Amino acid sequence: MKGCDARAVVLLALAVILVGTGFVGVAHAGPESESSFKIDVGVYLGVNPRDNPINADPGDPQPFQFLVSWVVTRTPLCGYPTSIPPETTGEIGLFTVSQYDNVFVQKVMGQSGEHTVDYCVLPLPLVGYSYPADGFCVGFVCPVTETISYQITHIDIPKGYCPQYPDGQDRKKEDTQTENMKFYRGDACGEVYPGWDGRFDWGACRPRHCYISIA
Repeated sequence: MKGCDARAVVLLALAVILVGTGFVGVAHAGPESESSFKIDVGVYLGVNPRDNPINADPGDPQPFQFLVSWVVTRTPLCGYPTSIPPETTGEIGLFTVSQYDNVFVQKVMGQSGEHTVDYCVLPLPLVGYSYPADGFCVGFVCPVTETISYQITHIDIPKGYCPQYPDGQDRKKEDTQTENMKFYRGDACGEVYPGWDGRFDWGACRPRHCYISIA
């Protein structure tokens, strides 16, 4: 018997045994991923006493670059050991955005926020876990809380500009699909960042990722 056929027979036999022991379950899939959010850049020449931008300059064509990534964190809700990874990350891409050209970014992992997803945890150590589609699972069905977020990192801010939020933003935006990335230009940067010399080299202000949570 060929190795592939032998493996199929073993797995089939295992499935039959597990059906008899109640080990087989039905798993439910995670959120759908057909959606996107927009990165919208704004350039401002002034700052008010509360450090908010004023004096918009909508005619400024300067492009900015953003690296967009996704993060999925997982918390198993079942009481038995699993090999489900606690976190998975990946890059969506590098995007160039200006006030003249907005960019739509696909939410490749689905809607942000918390979701309960069933994982099929297999009994064979070398198999690990499998992310299920709806339906049959030869293994334990383990409900898992998945938290999906999208992160934006500023890349190489041009000379003469600085971001409004060097440390990034962590906020929930309701009823919108737009992420506003605001930049100051010129003297306003010196007000926001004392000692600014025309370049934004991060230094102690090196940003965290911006966590985008758009429902």
